[in-house]
Amino acid sequence: MRLIEAGLMKIVVVAVVLSMFGLFLASCKSGPSKEEQLRARVLEYWKLKAMGKYADAYNLEYPTYKKLVTIEKYIANYNAEAKTGVPVIKGIKINNDGTAKVDLKMPVSLKPPFAKKAFEVNVTTADNWIWIDGDWFHVPTQKKKQAKTMNERG
Repeated sequence: MRLIEAGLMKIVVVAVVLSMFGLFLASCKSGPSKEEQLRARVLEYWKLKAMGKYADAYNLEYPTYKKLVTIEKYIANYNAEAKTGVPVIKGIKINNDGTAKVDLKMPVSLKPPFAKKAFEVNVTTADNWIWIDGDWFHVPTQKKKQAKTMNERG
């Protein structure tokens, strides 16, 4: 009888250990990295702008910027003669302070008022982004220093 109890005890111990190991593995499940999240967010942001969905792109702007610039003013800042396309990400540098720089190459279609047709140029530029509460937000260039300061304050 004791032999059966000892065997059952071993089975129970093994089952408990395997269950704990399974729970540990489940807790280690990781989602996309910060870089993967940033890459997706950058492309989403610029795709919205390329489609003329400026109000939706505004939602991806740095929250402090949105306190300073109304959605109406934001939309009014876009020039009808210049349209951006979806960029190609050329490089990403994520800093320890929660900011990131994304190097982009994007098509821009320009139609000056005096021209009959638009022409397209490829522009190389850099975007600034900041990680806040588990997500990336676009930081207008002139606001990068302010973004760092606000991020440090929490």
